[in-house]
Amino acid sequence: MSVASVNLLWQHRYRGLLAVAQHNVADDGRVLLIKPDEFERRTYQLLDVQPDGSTSEAGAISVETIQKFDGLAGGRFVAGITADDLYLFRDGKKLRFMPDRRVTYTDVHVAPDTGWFACSFSDSVFSTHGLAFGDANGRLGWTKDLRTPPNRVALTADGHVVVAGLQNGQLLAMDQMRTPLWECYQEEPISALALPASGARPVAATEAGTVLAVDEDGGFRWRTTVGIPVIAVATDREAQWAAAVCSNESSHLVTCFGADGSPVWEYALETRPTGVSLSPNGQYLLISCAQGGAVLFQVDFSRATLGAGRPRGRDVETARAAAAVGDLRHARELLLPALEETPHDLPLARELAEIETAWLERLRREAHEHAEDGRLLDALQTLEEAAAAFPWDADLFQERLEYRCRALLACRENAAALEQAREWEAARAAWLSALRLDPGAMDIREALGRLCVEQARELMLAGDQHETFGDLDSALAHWQQALALNDAEELRARLLRAEVCRCVAAGILFYEAQRMPEAAFQFRKALALDPTHEDARRYLGYIEGLSGDSGIADRFAHLE
Repeated sequence: MSVASVNLLWQHRYRGLLAVAQHNVADDGRVLLIKPDEFERRTYQLLDVQPDGSTSEAGAISVETIQKFDGLAGGRFVAGITADDLYLFRDGKKLRFMPDRRVTYTDVHVAPDTGWFACSFSDSVFSTHGLAFGDANGRLGWTKDLRTPPNRVALTADGHVVVAGLQNGQLLAMDQMRTPLWECYQEEPISALALPASGARPVAATEAGTVLAVDEDGGFRWRTTVGIPVIAVATDREAQWAAAVCSNESSHLVTCFGADGSPVWEYALETRPTGVSLSPNGQYLLISCAQGGAVLFQVDFSRATLGAGRPRGRDVETARAAAAVGDLRHARELLLPALEETPHDLPLARELAEIETAWLERLRREAHEHAEDGRLLDALQTLEEAAAAFPWDADLFQERLEYRCRALLACRENAAALEQAREWEAARAAWLSALRLDPGAMDIREALGRLCVEQARELMLAGDQHETFGDLDSALAHWQQALALNDAEELRARLLRAEVCRCVAAGILFYEAQRMPEAAFQFRKALALDPTHEDARRYLGYIEGLSGDSGIADRFAHLE
C-alpha cells in the first residue's frame, strides 16, 4: 500500500491505559479509550476521542481491577472481566454476569448491533472449561462445555455467530443457539481472534506468529507467517482487510493484510502493542501500546499498489522459512502459486522440486513407520495424502495398493476375532473400516448384518432377564435397543406385551385411587393392543358396572 494511503491522525499517552478491543473505533473515527481514574480507586474513565484528537469524558464506571474491557465507541455498552467476575455497564447500570459461578474468565467479546456478548472461562483449578452467551441485559443464554482451555472468543457484529480459539489451536464456530457450524484444526495455540459483521469467517492469529483467515465452511482462506508472536487482530465488517499487532523482545509491529492474506502495510512501533481495532468500514486503525500509548491512523486499503496483490518475494521468503523449520507442506503451498506467476524461473522450480522430493520421502517414511507399528490404516491415510499432492507418481500408486491389501486383511482378521469374542461394537467398527477399503465386498455387509442380529439377541435376552426381576423399564429399554438393530417379530411381540402390562398396571393404580375415567382409559388402551387380556377385561367390567357410563368407551373408540 502506498505510504500516501496512511495518515497519522493523533497519538496520545494515558497512564494505565487498557488495551483496545475490536469495536473501540467507529466508522466516523470516534474512539473509546478506558483508563484508571488518577484520583479515585476502583474507578475507570471512559474517554471519547474525536478524529482530531480532542478528548472528552464519556462517563465513569466503578469496579475492581479489570483485566480486559470490550466496549463500543461512545461508551454506551461496556463489558469487563476481572480475575473471576464479568461485569456489564449499560445506561449507567452495572450488572454482574453469572454471579453464582466461581470461574476464571479468559476473554469477553461484545456484538455491537445487538449488545449480546460471549465469554470464555475455566474453573478455579482449570479442570473444566467452557463458553457462555448472554444478552444485553446480562441474562445467561447458554453455556457450552469444552475439553480444551479456550484462549479467545469472538462474536459477529450481529451476534449470530460465535467462534472460540482454543489452546490446542482448534477453532470452533457455532450460531447464537449453540448449533455447531464447523471446526477448524491447526497446531499453533490461538492468541487472537476477530469476526466481521456477519458470517463465520474469522481472522485468527497464533502465538507462533501465524495470521490466518477461515471461510464459512471452516477451510483456510489464507494463511501468512509474520514470524513473531501475534498479540491481537482486527478485521472490518466484510472480513476483507485485517490488522495484526505483533511483538517479541526486539520487534514491535503492526501489519495489515489484504483480501488474499498478502501484507499491504507494515509499521514499526516504539513500544510493545497491547491491542488493535479496525473500524467497520476499514478506514481507521487504532492501536494501544504498553506504557499508555494510543495511536489512530486513517488508512485507505483500496489504494493498495498493484505490487501488493501477493508479493512474490515475501511468499518465497515465507516458504523458505517454513521449509527451514520442517513445514514442507506449507512451503510447497506458497511456492506453487509463486512459480505459476513466473513459470520460467528455473532456480525457483528446482527449489520447489527439492521441497516436494523431501516432503514425499517424509510421507513415505511416516507410512512405513506406521506400518511397522501395525497401524496400517494410518499408513494408508498418509499415502493418500501423498497421492493427493502427487497423483501421477506410479511408484506411489503401487505402494498404496500394497498397503490397502495389507490393511484390508488386517481389518478383516481383527473384525473376525472381535466378533468371535462377542465384542460387538469393536467388531462393528473393524468391519466398517474394512468396508471403507472395499465397498463392494458383500461378505463384509453380511457380517455387519450378522452382528446386528447377534447383538439384538443379547439385548433381547438381557431385557427378558430384567422382566423376570420385575424391572419393566429396563426391559423396555433393552428391547427397544434390540429392535433398532433387528426388526424381529419376537421383539415387537415383547414390546407389545410390555406396553399392555404397563397400561394394565397404570389402570389398576387409577382404579385403586377411585379415578375411574383414567383407569377405564388405560384398560381400554390395553384391550386395543391385546383384546384377550383377562385382567383388563375384568377391571373394565367392574368400572362399567359401577358407573354405567359408556361415554368412556365411545371416546376411546376414536383412538382404536
